[in-house]
Amino acid sequence: MRRRPVPVLPVDELQSWTTKRLLGRLHALRILEESAELSDMTPAETADWSSRGIGFKSEAAWSEAYQDLKRILDDQEHIPR
Repeated sequence: MRRRPVPVLPVDELQSWTTKRLLGRLHALRILEESAELSDMTPAETADWSSRGIGFKSEAAWSEAYQDLKRILDDQEHIPR
């Protein structure tokens, strides 16, 4: 599977997304590698990734995006099983 950087999006836009789409973004954030140092990417590839969005979990943008997403999902209406 080819991983891609996750784009940085405003919270206002995420609030209009469906739950399925939000969960897809959550999955995309979770499968990112921990850091550039632990990655097998070259420095050029790492720089390209970071310029196109969130590339690694060690970035501050990842923590912010993850917390925003979890907050939105927590406010969603839940259906009991």
